[in-house]
Amino acid sequence: MDTNYWASFYLAHATLKLWLAPQQKKEDIKPRHFIITSSSVAFVGVAGYTPYAPAKAALKSLADSLRMELNLYNGSIKSSRPSPAAATNIHLVCPGTILSPGYEAENLTKHPVTKILESGDPKQTEDEVADASLRGLQRGDYVITTQWLGHAMRVSALGGSPRNGWGIVDVLFGWITAIAWLFIAPDMESKVWNWGKEHGCA
Repeated sequence: MDTNYWASFYLAHATLKLWLAPQQKKEDIKPRHFIITSSSVAFVGVAGYTPYAPAKAALKSLADSLRMELNLYNGSIKSSRPSPAAATNIHLVCPGTILSPGYEAENLTKHPVTKILESGDPKQTEDEVADASLRGLQRGDYVITTQWLGHAMRVSALGGSPRNGWGIVDVLFGWITAIAWLFIAPDMESKVWNWGKEHGCA
């Protein structure tokens, strides 16, 4: 939590405190963008990520809450009262598996059942994740995923989060993934259960 949640929380607090300070004089400043990096495991729980995923889910909740609260400040810019100098937008970037030294290190101790669950996941280089993230930011997306599996996980777990763009694609994709999860979730659960049956709890 210290590394994955609190560090982002305190950075957001310090940055937004400066950005949202009331100004008497209205200036024409371009909108500011605060980016929080979470993970696709913020959307779907996966066996083996219990120490990691809750902090990443907390970041999604933080971004959702900040995004809504910023409407107050962004709306105040249109008033005659003191307000922030510029609008502020929150973005949440949720990559999946990144081919990095950290990924190689985690695979040395990762439980075999987690490797089974991840076996078909798309993997990206750091540059591919950065490029996909930048494209999402340029489109103005709020929740940015970087590959097809992350997109599916995102639309399956949106709840009250805003949809990207007009939202039509997200809604239609959400319907498809809702049906797909009828098969995917039991398959994942059975893989974990079968591992325990065959190998015990080690």
